[in-house]
Amino acid sequence: MINKHIIPTVPVLIASSSDAISDNTQNYLTSNSEHISQDNQPFINILSNYPLWISLESKLESENLKDRAREVKQELLDLMNNNPTFSSLVTRIKEYDDVLLIHSINITCLSLMIGLTLEFAISDLFDLAIAALFCNIGFTSTSKDDFKYFLKHKKNNHELIKNHIETYSEMTIDSPLLRKKKIVYGILDHHEYYNGTGSPSGKQGEEISLFGRILLIAHSYDELVGGYNYTTGLHPLEALKVIFENKDNHFDRNILNIFMYRTTYFKLGEIINLPLGRKGKIVGFDDYIKNPHLPIIKLQSGATINLRTLD
Repeated sequence: MINKHIIPTVPVLIASSSDAISDNTQNYLTSNSEHISQDNQPFINILSNYPLWISLESKLESENLKDRAREVKQELLDLMNNNPTFSSLVTRIKEYDDVLLIHSINITCLSLMIGLTLEFAISDLFDLAIAALFCNIGFTSTSKDDFKYFLKHKKNNHELIKNHIETYSEMTIDSPLLRKKKIVYGILDHHEYYNGTGSPSGKQGEEISLFGRILLIAHSYDELVGGYNYTTGLHPLEALKVIFENKDNHFDRNILNIFMYRTTYFKLGEIINLPLGRKGKIVGFDDYIKNPHLPIIKLQSGATINLRTLD
């Protein structure tokens, strides 16, 4: 029965009585201090083995970007291991909803990739990752029923958007690291649309913080692919198409274009997965400047398709 409910990587103490727990705990801490200081927390293990986290640097075009990706990833793991406030907030997300935790990890990885292609300094990448990981933590103070309603009726729930952003400020009031201006504004602005129709303030264009513009792209893409809004979820190619079709309304087109140009997702010779289980190699582009996400692909069957003209 005990084994059934224990995560393999979590140390467990067994005592003969409640009176013996204190002594056993102190003995364990003393004899295993070096082991405890290592990255052995369950969340760190989850993150370290998460596919998108592992493959992050492999999608970047240059060795310099790859090296910087490794550096900021290690700094984040160190922070998770050594900062109690940070760890407690991550635990709060996980205990609230595993799906929200996965969504937060995905947003963090995607935001980091965008920040790297924009040549952010390591310190800014670090702050961007923190903003991304906690941009939705305010929802953990919302009832599960209200959160599910929000996912289904997001466009008509501006008050909940405002509340979850304010809740972040309350949760992090005693942590200077999490109260940095860039982080706070990134979280505050990640529901704002480039054309001014977003929430909570209706900001537009560059009134929206740079972090906020990046988080919106990462957040929106992962929502489309993950199906968090009670949809079946889109294939990544279909999700990118939706993002690009809204780049003049919701998103900053300059950020999108730089991201596309400086990653290896759509480069000549790359193997690409298509809907319906098909796979092929990118052999060209019909209009790379306007549609870098719609390449010409040679399928394994030998047939060639042009995604720009494909219905």
